[in-house]
Amino acid sequence: MRDNIFRMRVCLILILSLVSSPIARAEFIWIEAEQSTAANFPAKNPFAPNDDIEKSRLSGGEWIGIDGRRSAPTFASYRFDVANAGAHSIFARKFWKHGPFKWRVDEGEWKSIGKDVGLIDRVQIRKNVEVNWIALGSVELPAGAHTLQIELTDNFGPAAFDCFVITNQPFTPRGKLRPGEKIGAAPDGWSAFEPDEDSFGESPIDLRYLNERFAGENGRLIARGDTIVHEKTGEVVRLWGVNARPEIVHFDPVMLDNLAKFLAKRGVNVIRIHMPVGDIRGVDDRAVASVQRCVSAMKKQGIYTVVSIYFPLWIKLNEKDGFGAYKDQHPFGLVFFDPQFQAVYRNWFQQLLTRPNPNENNTPLCDDPAVAMVEMVNEDSLLFWTMKPYENVPAEPMAKLEAQFGAWAEKKYGSVDAAMKKWSSQTVRGDNVGEKRLGILTLWEIINRKSPRGADTAVFLADTQRKFYTEMQSFLRDNCRY
Repeated sequence: MRDNIFRMRVCLILILSLVSSPIARAEFIWIEAEQSTAANFPAKNPFAPNDDIEKSRLSGGEWIGIDGRRSAPTFASYRFDVANAGAHSIFARKFWKHGPFKWRVDEGEWKSIGKDVGLIDRVQIRKNVEVNWIALGSVELPAGAHTLQIELTDNFGPAAFDCFVITNQPFTPRGKLRPGEKIGAAPDGWSAFEPDEDSFGESPIDLRYLNERFAGENGRLIARGDTIVHEKTGEVVRLWGVNARPEIVHFDPVMLDNLAKFLAKRGVNVIRIHMPVGDIRGVDDRAVASVQRCVSAMKKQGIYTVVSIYFPLWIKLNEKDGFGAYKDQHPFGLVFFDPQFQAVYRNWFQQLLTRPNPNENNTPLCDDPAVAMVEMVNEDSLLFWTMKPYENVPAEPMAKLEAQFGAWAEKKYGSVDAAMKKWSSQTVRGDNVGEKRLGILTLWEIINRKSPRGADTAVFLADTQRKFYTEMQSFLRDNCRY
C-alpha cells in the first residue's frame, strides 16, 4: 500500500512538472499591426480595403500602410507578454516584398528584411495589392513584457503590415488563419483535409528510416559507371529530390529544421539549392550564410544537397558594369568565353565552398560530404537560341569571342587567311583578318546555310564550351578543394 502511494506521488510530481514546465507550453501571440503602442504610419492607408470582400482577407479587416516619399523613417512598436522563456519565432504578414525594413525585440540587435525576402503564402486583396506571410527569424526571450519594433529602411515606396505572430511552436502561416484555426470548408461530398502541425512522432508511413542518420554518413556520393554510390560502402544510391529557391533557403533555422523533417518523412534524400550567392560586385554574405545553414539542416535528416548558383536570368548588365555596351540585358553565353566575367563567377564558387560553416564546426562546404554535387551552369549555352551575336551579346564581348575564333582557325588551318579561303571567302560581321578576328554566324545561319564556315563555327563554339567546363572542373578541385 505504501509503495502504491509512493508511486502515485512520483507520477503526480512528474505530471505536474510537465504541465508547469515553460518548455511544454505552446505559446502563440497574435498582434494586429494597427494596434501599435507607438507609430508614425499615416492615419489613411493608401492600400486600405475598399469593400467587405477585401476586408475579409485581412486579419481584423484592416492594416497599416504608406506610399510615396517621406522625410523621416516610418516605424511602429508593439507591446507583448511572453509566459514561457525560450526561443520564439517571429512572423509578419505584409504587402508582398515591398517595404524593406528592420526589426528588433526590446533593445536587441536590429535585423534587416530586404526585398529578396521569401514569401510563404499569397492572398490577393485586389489587383496589384496582396498580403503575404514572411518569417523574420528567431530570438531568445525571457518571460515577461517585451516590445517588438519595426522601422522601414527606405524613405520612399509602398509598404503595409497586417499582423505579426510570435510563437515557440512550429507554425505554418495560412492567410489570416490563426494557429490551430481551420477553414472547415470542402465541396459537397468531400471532407476538409486540414491536419494539425506535424509533431514528427512515430508514424507507420514515415520514410525517414530510408535516409542515412545524416547525409554523408557513408562518405561522399561518387559516380561509378552509370550509377551513384556511397564512397565508403559502394552501395548504389537512388535520389529523390526537390528544388529550393531563395525563398526557402532564407528560412530561419527553426523553419529549416521543420522543413527538413517534413521532407525526410516523405522519403526525400536530396535537395537542389537554386539561387545566386552574389552579383558582379561580389559575394552576398547573407546568401552564403543561408546556403550553409540550409545544407546543415538538411544534412541532419539524411538529405544531400546539390548547389546551383548561376543562371543568366538572375543578372542584368549595363554599360557601367564594364563588360560592354549592355543595356539592362542578361549575360547570355558570356561565362563561356569572357575571362573578366569568369573571374567574377569563379569567385562566387570559391567563397561559397571554402568559407568555414559555423553550423558544422567551421567545416567548409567543400569538405562536407553532405554537398553531393555542384551544378556549374543552369540553362545557358553558346548553342542555344539566346546566343544572338551583337543583339544579346554586344560588340565588345563579341570581339573577345571573335579573337578566340581567329586563334582556333589559325591553329586548324595555319592562318586566318587560309581559313577564309577554305570558307570560299564567306564574310560576316566581325571579320577582321588584320587583327586575326573572325565573326560568329548566328545559329540560324549555321543550321540553314550548311556551309564549311558554319560547320567550323559550330565546332569552335562546342570546343569553347568544352574548354570552359574542363577548366571549371579543375578550378573546383584545385581552388575550391571540392
